[in-house]
Amino acid sequence: SSISYDIKAIVIPGQVNRSFATSWVDVDSAVRESDIFKECKANPGNVEKYRLAMENAGEDEKSQISAIRCALTDEIQWDETRRLIPVAASKARKEGKASGATLNAMLCSILNSLGFKANPVLYKSRSNGIIADFYVSLSTFDGFILQIVTPQGKTHYLDAASPEGWIDILPVNMLVEKGRLLPLDGSAGSWVDLRELTRSSKTIMVKENIIKD
Repeated sequence: SSISYDIKAIVIPGQVNRSFATSWVDVDSAVRESDIFKECKANPGNVEKYRLAMENAGEDEKSQISAIRCALTDEIQWDETRRLIPVAASKARKEGKASGATLNAMLCSILNSLGFKANPVLYKSRSNGIIADFYVSLSTFDGFILQIVTPQGKTHYLDAASPEGWIDILPVNMLVEKGRLLPLDGSAGSWVDLRELTRSSKTIMVKENIIKD
């Protein structure tokens, strides 16, 4: 007699070392077993500071999301790195800075505790090429952002780290055809087109003095 196994991934805390996925469903399973889901679903602890920021923002839901995000980034600065796998929130708070993945995971858990429905959307940066259907692997992705559904049912996208980004405004490198949406409730993953659902913009402030002739 013998025992056989199908290995989908070797998962090491802080990273996914190697994926053996043969379908995107397998990749979804590997993500659910990784620190991406662990940190996105983590207990955010005391959220009263974020609740107060949300309440002070008024009734507009986009303003509430923005206020919560600003409260987080005032506490923990982006270290200007992009990673797929986040670290624990406790480590980020201790260091006062974190990667984009960690900030998004922390914001995800905070938003979900305050009545929003936030889920990770994995992406492959435009600068790293497109996602090929014949190459199925978790290593295809190099980061994730958040899809946020408000209590009123409106859907928004946000990268917590980008200083040049905002709600529904993503950096050009994230405007990709195929982002992998993975609901934290365990329902099936799906593809979303971030090119259609978001836009990228850059604001340039110009200060000039006009001298009358």
